[in-house]
Amino acid sequence: MTGGRRIVSFMRQRDWPAAFFELLIVAVGVLLGIEASNWNESRDAARRSALAATVLRQDLQDGIRFEDESGAEIDAGLAAFAAARRRGERPAPYFYRIAGSDTPPNTAWESALQTGLANLIDPQLLFDLGFFYSERQGIGLRYSHYARFVEDQVLPWMDDPAHFYDARGALRPEYAANMNRLREWRNFIAVTVKTARCLDARFARPSEPGPSCRAVYGARFAPYPEAVQAAN
Repeated sequence: MTGGRRIVSFMRQRDWPAAFFELLIVAVGVLLGIEASNWNESRDAARRSALAATVLRQDLQDGIRFEDESGAEIDAGLAAFAAARRRGERPAPYFYRIAGSDTPPNTAWESALQTGLANLIDPQLLFDLGFFYSERQGIGLRYSHYARFVEDQVLPWMDDPAHFYDARGALRPEYAANMNRLREWRNFIAVTVKTARCLDARFARPSEPGPSCRAVYGARFAPYPEAVQAAN
């Protein structure tokens, strides 16, 4: 006999203590079932949050490694170009090329949102992550502008370095301007590296409030000197 039938039977027999006891057992069973279901949902949510955080942290760390290496390579290339110019040489403009896509994918961020991560982390961290991935895409588009000029206007003339200079021996303005785009992009990725490190550290306690990791940009590089000279 089920609990419901037993309760009805006890009530017909006016056995109120037995009916009340049976009702209590049923109610406790329902509450325990609800609690178990909530616990399972909470555990699943925590598991999804942990997996999404792992994926995002790996993406952040991969970006830090790539951008650190890119920054060091660009710094060395620009320094070598500047040293050659100080020696009176006329080298082809230094350029930096990325293998593969010019813009970083947002797959990790989009996938994390689909897991319900937005409901499981601190709102400020969520905002900072969204801002970071949006900015990283925008910075990637800036690099694409720079890279298109390299492909169209620099690579075809690499066998004739004199093409890049005017009659006075100064780097032509369009090439100096494109090198400035690279220097600007290099400084932008230095900011994204700092932001990514902050976000990675925040994931130690993703559901708790913490310091903002929102990037702050400013005038962080001086224009290439020959661009200034050409403008005067």
